[in-house]
Amino acid sequence: MKTMPAPPSPDDLALIAPAVTLPLVIAALKRDRLVFMEPGLLKTPSPYTDVIDTAITRATADLDAAKRDIYRRGLRVVSTERVGANIVAHYLCRGHSGEVTVDINGGMDVMRAYLTLFDNPVPAP
Repeated sequence: MKTMPAPPSPDDLALIAPAVTLPLVIAALKRDRLVFMEPGLLKTPSPYTDVIDTAITRATADLDAAKRDIYRRGLRVVSTERVGANIVAHYLCRGHSGEVTVDINGGMDVMRAYLTLFDNPVPAP
């Protein structure tokens, strides 16, 4: 008889939050970048769009790293659903299934951290 692999650890499940939150942050940054590019809004939009582009690049790199870690640990987010100010992520991990609730109210703090011009650490969502 085969034994069931270990269930996901809290460290495994902690990887789900950035994988769920960062795509929302990236989408918001891209949407905001378009606003800054509107003709006549700013005389010199490029400094602002440069900061946003850097934030998008950093967030995308972090999202890629989170996805790699999720894959390495045998974790897969199979669906998400929005419930109020939360996202419920349903996952499979080494034969186990479950759900994790991610509070997306911290997304603003994550956006602020990515928009800084310094290499400040980005808080966990």
